[in-house]
Amino acid sequence: MRIIRNGTLLKTDWHRKPMAADRFINFRLDHQIKMKINVVLNMKARVAMVSHPDYLDHNLKRLHEIMLETEYPKKLRKKLFCNTPYQMQPQDHLIASEDHS
Repeated sequence: MRIIRNGTLLKTDWHRKPMAADRFINFRLDHQIKMKINVVLNMKARVAMVSHPDYLDHNLKRLHEIMLETEYPKKLRKKLFCNTPYQMQPQDHLIASEDHS
């Protein structure tokens, strides 16, 4: 997670290390479909949980690109992104830092 300060406002963003492979289970590998789907749904929930609303769309697009790179079929990508809610993130991503002056 990356924290961005904007005055007294702190925003969180999904952070990937520059050397991260940006991959998860390739769809064509011999794993149960349930496992492949759960990996994506859990990552989607994690992205939603750590992403301030200003960054959420960009981060979900990046997650979608990773699914494309790991050969998830179009129909399944659409189902996982359009028909499944993310497990809701904490209500308030806006955290005002306390002024200790």
